[in-house]
Amino acid sequence: MRHYNNRRPRDRGSYNPKWIVDLNCDLAQKWGPFSHKDEEQLLPFVSSVNIAAGGHAGDSVSVLEALRKAKEKSLSVGAHIGYNDIAGFGRKEIRLDHEELKACVLQQLGFIFGLAKSVGIEITHVRPHGAMYYKCGVDTVFAEQLAKAVSEFSGWLTFVGPAGNYLNSVSDASGLKTVGEVHLDRPYRRDGTLYRFPSNKYVSFEFAMAQVNSLIYQSKLIVEGGRRVRLPFKTIHLNLDRPYSIQLAENLNNMLRRGPTPFEGVSKVPNMQPSDLSSITALSNLYEQCGY
Repeated sequence: MRHYNNRRPRDRGSYNPKWIVDLNCDLAQKWGPFSHKDEEQLLPFVSSVNIAAGGHAGDSVSVLEALRKAKEKSLSVGAHIGYNDIAGFGRKEIRLDHEELKACVLQQLGFIFGLAKSVGIEITHVRPHGAMYYKCGVDTVFAEQLAKAVSEFSGWLTFVGPAGNYLNSVSDASGLKTVGEVHLDRPYRRDGTLYRFPSNKYVSFEFAMAQVNSLIYQSKLIVEGGRRVRLPFKTIHLNLDRPYSIQLAENLNNMLRRGPTPFEGVSKVPNMQPSDLSSITALSNLYEQCGY
């Protein structure tokens, strides 16, 4: 069995104050009597939430409730869009032509923006869900089309997708600010892409904490085979899929709040730049100064 070193790597370098970390989770993944999980347990640890917009989940009552809770906690709020697949929880890819994809996106954004206006809050970002999310990470053309559909609704939104260099072309094609996202409890392939729907491929708590330290202190992702690859990311997704999920979220939240790295919502994260690959390394010395 491979053992992972959870201790903080000791890189040296300068701190870039433009590197801001966001922690996000999903809300309102319900439909009538059916609910995914009690995701509200993660709210004390995040700075942003992605609220289901009626595609894979999210009926009017659950969305309104989630919007009110996000407002109460002053969290950045995003629209969590997916294929119209409530029965399959958005995990089935549905082939859509350009107009069908645009209609799918606009329908969900119109729905959640209307409810958000009634509550008096602003939707700041859009995050795809399930099959739509994974397709973005492996199909740049699709990701560009999806982002363009979002930009037709509003050019002021931030597009959150799987971390990768493809987000630069997505930003160029759509004009939207883009933010790369990583997961802690799921394994990555050697090329830095997530396994699709890895329900049986979750990692141990030991590995998840090793991933935390590698990402925060080196901006490197541990991938299949134990290699560490540099990946531009600015938000970390949290969920309740593992028995250790709450402990992991609490540990990460405490780490960020005790260190010098700004901990902000997606709306305050600057646009992804190619220079991010080289400019956000070596924070360990500063964390040591803060006594972590």
